[in-house]
Amino acid sequence: QFFRNYTVTGADGAETATSRVNVEIRGISPATQTLSGVVGAPIALSEKVTAIFENSGTTTYSIAPPLPAGLTFSTSTRQIYGTPTEAHPPTDHIITATRTNNTAVYTATVTLNVSAIPLSIANTQVVKTKIFDGNVEATISNPGELSGVLAGFENVGVIAEAVYEDQSVGDNKTITITYSLTGADAGKYTPPVNLVFNNGEITPKPLSDDTITIDTIVDRVYTGVAITPTVVVTDGATTLAEDTDYTVAFSDNTNVGTATVTVTGT
Repeated sequence: QFFRNYTVTGADGAETATSRVNVEIRGISPATQTLSGVVGAPIALSEKVTAIFENSGTTTYSIAPPLPAGLTFSTSTRQIYGTPTEAHPPTDHIITATRTNNTAVYTATVTLNVSAIPLSIANTQVVKTKIFDGNVEATISNPGELSGVLAGFENVGVIAEAVYEDQSVGDNKTITITYSLTGADAGKYTPPVNLVFNNGEITPKPLSDDTITIDTIVDRVYTGVAITPTVVVTDGATTLAEDTDYTVAFSDNTNVGTATVTVTGT
């Protein structure tokens, strides 16, 4: 019950009298509390919630919204207990106390947060070298093995994705691997942190490759000055960018005759 102590002093002329009284405070306590836990671990027992009403009768307690799986609100002890089996973002759960033959309703708030279990990973393997293809994707040869998975919550798998910092040719390029989780128990865990390599390489693609084509350059009329037509190079359905994917050099392109165009991959 909730009581507050008061000291009452009375005076009648030279005579005084002092007495201490307890005043009952109606309401609910504690009005607010915070409860935190981790999936798979017993949560600390919440504080007992107690409501004091003006009249006698039966007090009933309820909580909303529902608690995550594995946790229970006891209407007899007015406490939250159990072992959560799923992650739960910080959420306010309202405990409502009502009493028969009384219109008063008291509420208390429990802010509940259940964190997912962080997983780690080992032995991820990525192919760190590729021929230029206009994309940033790198090939994962083995996503790795998860660790930190709890017994009974083992329906979880991992997908690894790897990307270069950009698509251009070069060495010592950064490759970043990110992870996502699959399976019925994936929501109980957080994925492993990103893995980064700094020794990736993208090598030039040979222009003799069967997928590389150079658009036909039509004949031109003599003008007395060097002629430098636009040279369009495609790799399959992808049009490559001059000075980014390849360079162009001209020779014998001023006088009448046959000019030479040299295309070099970068």
